[in-house]
Amino acid sequence: MRPKEVTWTKLRRHWQEINTWPCYRGRWLGQLGYSFAKLIYRLGQVKSPTQLLELAGFHPGEALEGFERWERLLRVAAERIERAGGNQGAISYEDGLILYGLVRGLKPRCVVETGTGPGLATSFLGAALVENRAGELYTIDLPVESGQQIRLEDGGALDWPARGLGWAIPAPLRKALGTRLKMLRGDVREVLPKLLGTLPALDLFFHDDLHTPAHMLWEYELVWPYLSPGGILISDDANFAWLRFCWRVGLRRYASPNWRRLTLARKPGDVPHVIRRRVA
Repeated sequence: MRPKEVTWTKLRRHWQEINTWPCYRGRWLGQLGYSFAKLIYRLGQVKSPTQLLELAGFHPGEALEGFERWERLLRVAAERIERAGGNQGAISYEDGLILYGLVRGLKPRCVVETGTGPGLATSFLGAALVENRAGELYTIDLPVESGQQIRLEDGGALDWPARGLGWAIPAPLRKALGTRLKMLRGDVREVLPKLLGTLPALDLFFHDDLHTPAHMLWEYELVWPYLSPGGILISDDANFAWLRFCWRVGLRRYASPNWRRLTLARKPGDVPHVIRRRVA
């Protein structure tokens, strides 16, 4: 495909997104924010997943230590999801490398994920926790019945319920995690606030559920006070809500760097290195 064709294809896709997604359709201010954020993330995209690990303060070689023991299982899980077809709501394999590296580097006592879906992100997070030999993983998603398709407020439709929550998590990984993996079913707006109040610590939080700006900003701001100093907040499919959050809490340096709109911030505290790239 020629460069001009690629550009027009992207422009058409962008036009469809802002005019078909319920959270943007007919809302010019939201459409402007979405377009502005897309430009910022394009300018701030890092060259590789390992570069995002470095920007977060971790040496890629050390952060990815032990990954070879899980690589085959995780690749098979990703391939099974791809073969399943439809919109499974799973992260990419490269995104998973980042999640694994962050958990191995940070060595969190407690990880919380919103948006379990087929369980690919859960698998990468869980594999890193097994390698760490410590830490618990709480993952939250809707209590839907098998065979049901989920239609979300952001306009998306998810097909993973046809196979069940977390259906792609490899059996050996489930066994290795045991009771350290806690799968919670319910509306995140009800489950997450209650869960946060019971945790002795929260060191890493990964957002990957409803991607409307209002919901995402609510989730970031809810979690941030509970996050340990030096802890990590990660978001998939970042939009203008991430920029607004970073500006509100005085972390503008974290607003731009991303890997295909997967982005993160570390809470001020015992942080050996911070992202220094700023919004243009």
